[in-house]
Amino acid sequence: MKKAFSKKNLWQNTPAGLKKVLGAGLSLVPLPYLLGGDFRRWRQFAAEADRWDAERIREYQLGELRRILTLAYEKTEYYRETFRSVGFQPGDLKSLEDLQRLPTIDKVSVRENWQRMMTRPMSDRSVDLVTTGGTSGEPMKFYMSSARHAPEFAHLTNCWSRVGYQPGDVFAVLRGKVISKPTDGMYYEYDPLFRYHYYSTFHMSPDDLRKYLTHMNQVQPKFLHAYPSSLFALVEFAAGEKLSLPKSIRAVLFESEAMFPHQRELFRNKLNARTFSCYGHSEKLVMAGQCESSEEYHVVPSYGFCEVLKENGSRSNPGEKGEITGTGFINDVMPFIRYRTGDGVVRGGDKCKSCGREHLMLREIQGRWGQEFLVCRDGHTLISMTSLNLHDDTFDGIIRFQFQQTEPGKAVLKLVSTKTNGANDPARFQRHFAPKLAHGVDLEVQFVKEIPLTKVGKQPMIDQRCPGVQLGAPSA
Repeated sequence: MKKAFSKKNLWQNTPAGLKKVLGAGLSLVPLPYLLGGDFRRWRQFAAEADRWDAERIREYQLGELRRILTLAYEKTEYYRETFRSVGFQPGDLKSLEDLQRLPTIDKVSVRENWQRMMTRPMSDRSVDLVTTGGTSGEPMKFYMSSARHAPEFAHLTNCWSRVGYQPGDVFAVLRGKVISKPTDGMYYEYDPLFRYHYYSTFHMSPDDLRKYLTHMNQVQPKFLHAYPSSLFALVEFAAGEKLSLPKSIRAVLFESEAMFPHQRELFRNKLNARTFSCYGHSEKLVMAGQCESSEEYHVVPSYGFCEVLKENGSRSNPGEKGEITGTGFINDVMPFIRYRTGDGVVRGGDKCKSCGREHLMLREIQGRWGQEFLVCRDGHTLISMTSLNLHDDTFDGIIRFQFQQTEPGKAVLKLVSTKTNGANDPARFQRHFAPKLAHGVDLEVQFVKEIPLTKVGKQPMIDQRCPGVQLGAPSA
């Protein structure tokens, strides 16, 4: 895969053994200085921008949109033709509302036109190839500047600071890192630069989980950075085996995968720590972090421009559902302008009552491809994952589970259990879900040894493969 010549890529490709040798020296240097001047400048900027008033936000976003639109018009065939087709010039952008004169794009637009959307050659040493796609999504490729790393990490860590993070704090990470060989019998790797302890989400047998817990209790991390599905497996296993979880955790940090109420409740009760989610995506267009005083998300105004669009393309009002649509500020290699992410959300207000930030607010963010919905027999009614009751003891001993659906009205619930076969009773799961599903979905229950993950180690709660599934209002 094409990778830019950058400090981050060089470090990622450094063998684990060499990283370990370098660790003693690196541990003596504060992380912001190891990451360089660009990171420190962006970190300061992100902290300042986090408290801008509405007028300053609009001024900055308008300037950035003009810059991106001008670059796209002057350097790419695709956007030049698109702008001309609707009679638009970058200089016509007088207000943020004027952006609506341009058409939206989506994954299909990018797949079909990516070569005509680039502002510089793909052979440029500063250009990275990025690919996306999960179990249910057709992969997409695009190119980005390696210069995105500093602003991206600066904005992300500024969001984390709302729950006490300081660069260099020790992390335990369960987020899909590929660790092909065990170290001392454990699928584990340490990054001395970031102070990250990585545990493989691709190796989560009872023996693996027991070793991870023992090690975490030794290193006592301040933060857990995890996919909800991976941490759910670890915490449920610890509860079932009566094993200790680290007492040092200040907060659990999540991105990249939807978290459901039953998971949030479990993590808070068992870890006695704040759960904190950030929203982002591979295209680097919109970032949003939860408020330190509530569970609503603040859209980061200096990272990109976010619109919440209804099905007809108009902008949603507060309280209405819509689709997150973004125009990014940090990728000048392949601009994404009014890109419909496929992620559903409820639009909030423009000022947080809890903290006073004058940011666009979001809540109830749902992932792509209908992953959080089951489709009923009529092909239209949707049942959301959040509406299914997962709060009782039905799932005791279950460390992974997933609904899989390939046709409306039928679904398979696959379960990975730590119990013996005699204790695994499909009927109790049938009884548990009947009140919610029987009217629209026939459920088959299967106990399996493992549930395949996506290539980056995620495990969607619903592997939704019904053709033509669209975002919509759930029935329950």
